[in-house]
Amino acid sequence: MHQKFKIMAEEKQHNICQPTAFYFNLQIVGSSTRRDIDFLEVFGFSAEMESQEIDGHQRYVPGLMRHGNIICKRPIRPLRKSELSLWTSQMMPEGANKDLTTCDLLITLLSPTGTREAAWLITKAYLVKWDVAGFDLENNDVALETIEFAYDTIQRVQ
Repeated sequence: MHQKFKIMAEEKQHNICQPTAFYFNLQIVGSSTRRDIDFLEVFGFSAEMESQEIDGHQRYVPGLMRHGNIICKRPIRPLRKSELSLWTSQMMPEGANKDLTTCDLLITLLSPTGTREAAWLITKAYLVKWDVAGFDLENNDVALETIEFAYDTIQRVQ
């Protein structure tokens, strides 16, 4: 009888609707605009904890936490229509001559009906790279920009 319940539980797990990865948005926390949602890709969600060996023994303790940068790709947008584009354009030309301005980002994975499935809060994000894909007379692709952020912490909040 116990085996039968185990099989039924495994079958129910397969019936759970899995969230899709193509419906998401990115929001600057505390911004006047609700969100900058026209991203084609957002990736770089990773964290890795180093471990340190103690006094040459086989015992390890947690060390530093390392994480990758968040990379966002989207069609180029007019400056006046995107708070993120305005922030990017202000930060890049000044470089080291300007104080580092950080912001918190909320990346939300949505269901097809718009319900929040999962969310990650990225704290103290700052711009480290901005790139515009090349233009090509013989190609009819959408003009894309890539924005890369380093950050302090990432936390799954839902």
